[in-house]
Formats: sequence, structure tokens, C-alpha cells
Amino acid sequence: MVAWLIVWVLVALLGAIGLHAIAPRHCRGLYLLPAARTVFIITTATALVAAVWSH
Repeated sequence: MVAWLIVWVLVALLGAIGLHAIAPRHCRGLYLLPAARTVFIITTATALVAAVWSH
């Protein structure tokens, strides 16, 4: 179960890195907050599902 949590966190991080990578060069900073939110939401949702599923 922990392995899946790690996998989903890594997927979220890769998604955030992808959002940052495709951002236009002159405004990359504007894409940092949505990327961080993406990681936070996916990680939180995955942790919640893992906690519910394990009980």
C-alpha cells in the first residue's frame, strides 16, 4: 500500500515538473503555484484513499 502512495506522489511530482517545463519562459513563475497545487491535491487525495482503504 505504501508503494502505491510513493508511486502516486512521484506521478504528481512529474506532472508538476511537466507543467513547469511547458510554461512559457518569460512567465515560468506563474506556473509554479498551479504545479504546487497539483502535487498537493493529488498527494492529499491519495493519502486519504490509502488511509480509508487500509482500515
